[in-house]
Amino acid sequence: TVIRKAGGGAGAARNTGLDHVRGEYIAFLDSDDFAEPEMLTTAYHEARALDTDVTVFRSDRYVDETGEFRASDYTIKKNLLPAQQPFDRTIIKNDVFNVFVGHPWDKIYRTQFIKENNIRFLEIQNTEDVYFVFLALMKAERISVIEKKLIHNRMHAGSLSMTLKEDGWDCFYISMCSLRSKLTEWEIWGELEQDFINDALGRVLRNLYNARGGIYRRIYGSLKGGWLEDLGLTDKEKSYFYDEAEYDRLKEILESDADEFLFRRIDSITADYEFQKNRANRANGQLSEEKRRTAAARADYYKISSALSGYVTARLDIKNEGRRENDIVFSDFDGAGVSEEIPEWFSGGNGTGHTIRAKAEADKGKVSFRMRCIKNGTLQISMKGQHFQRTDKSNIPYWIDYTSLKVNGQEVLEEPVCAWHDNPYYYRKPVKDNEVLEVSVEFKSHAIGAQPADAKIKDLSVEIISLKDKLGRAKQETETKAGQIRDAEKKIKDLDEKISALDRELSGAKKESENINSKFEAAQEENNTLKANLSSAKEENTALKKKLSSAQAENKTLKARFDDISYRLEETRKSKTYKIGRAITWLPRKLKGDQ
Repeated sequence: TVIRKAGGGAGAARNTGLDHVRGEYIAFLDSDDFAEPEMLTTAYHEARALDTDVTVFRSDRYVDETGEFRASDYTIKKNLLPAQQPFDRTIIKNDVFNVFVGHPWDKIYRTQFIKENNIRFLEIQNTEDVYFVFLALMKAERISVIEKKLIHNRMHAGSLSMTLKEDGWDCFYISMCSLRSKLTEWEIWGELEQDFINDALGRVLRNLYNARGGIYRRIYGSLKGGWLEDLGLTDKEKSYFYDEAEYDRLKEILESDADEFLFRRIDSITADYEFQKNRANRANGQLSEEKRRTAAARADYYKISSALSGYVTARLDIKNEGRRENDIVFSDFDGAGVSEEIPEWFSGGNGTGHTIRAKAEADKGKVSFRMRCIKNGTLQISMKGQHFQRTDKSNIPYWIDYTSLKVNGQEVLEEPVCAWHDNPYYYRKPVKDNEVLEVSVEFKSHAIGAQPADAKIKDLSVEIISLKDKLGRAKQETETKAGQIRDAEKKIKDLDEKISALDRELSGAKKESENINSKFEAAQEENNTLKANLSSAKEENTALKKKLSSAQAENKTLKARFDDISYRLEETRKSKTYKIGRAITWLPRKLKGDQ
């Protein structure tokens, strides 16, 4: 059934799918990616066999314009994975948010688990999947990993998943805050706080580095205006962070404005560009010398290494991984010098481990056996060489060529593999309780040539081990140098692109700075005018104060004169009133006397 959802973005569309899903497991795919035909079948069988809540599988990137497939090893950090399968987040020692990425399309999820925990996508423009994926991974009790690449993430300029929209510039912040709130609600925030804050810093820096123009300034201003504090990034010491370089960038943000940080970033990228360029030039020169040394070491190695071929011993470390009670029962061994032991170091909480050894005869060897698995689990067969050490306790690379590995008659190896103690070949397969498997392994000495007389063996033993060591190191160094050249060339290309983008950003910043300078100069002129007006006003105010003081003095004199005149007038009035009164009294008397 096809359900069409108009508008709302990927988050809303996927939530609609969750509302209608009826299957046991659910997967989410991006419209522009493509998968291997067996992707869902393989993932489903793994999930059912191990009873997982989330199953993760390998992916790579497909460049649409060139048809090139690029490795994506970062999507599953093998060095952070626990040895046992299935597992949950509590078994991962640290940096739990860095084991996997926040893509939903390289995983399948148990539908009942998702619905019971009400795990949904955020309905925002981007980063909606990070919230969903990490909630599922943090809540899951059983997680498994499939090492096979089952899906290809398409990369091209018009890809929807790579377009940053103007109105979605703050979505990564919304997603991280929502994730923290949910973890707090589930009462597991205290266990995950340090891992979350380290992951949040990485996302802050990636979004800041990828922002351009106005979006860059908006993000930077928001980080300084409260986002960093909201995400718990402002009050932690350097030792709290897993990546010192990321902590140094955080300090730069806290201590710099947007332009200063941008200039520092340009200086850092330019210096890194020159370093990688020089490193690539040196590596190119060293590679030809390493090839010559490798060829010489291989020639010497082939001359005498067959001296020990009769003593070549294959070593198989085998375990049914799962719970403590998981084990294997072996029977029907066939081969020269076959032995079985249960090393203490190889047994523990995820099952009992067994080590099988078998010797070669006339440069070649074969061992076969039957095994019955106790409890559901994941069968792991590690094929390697014997463990030899130097006097300083460092391991010697004693190589073995494994030419065949058959399980129930089916060949597993597409081509022969070369292995030694520190570089084994791994085979993994889900197994069920009481499942019986028949295994056969063929192997031979890593060298090719006739076997010399036994009398020479003792004399050549020390030399062969030394030459194997040299050859192994030369081979590893050659591969490392070649890889460094490829990495350096890729970094140079990426740095060229970043420098070009930053040059454009710098040009825009310079123009904006010029505009700000013009406005500043105009503001200064206006300020000078206002200062002149203020000075004039102060002078006028001083003159007015003087006039006011003079007027007040004159007013005081006039008031004194007024008071004096008033007094004299009152006295005159009183005198005249007295005289008039007497006249009024005297006149009648006078008139009366005259009569």
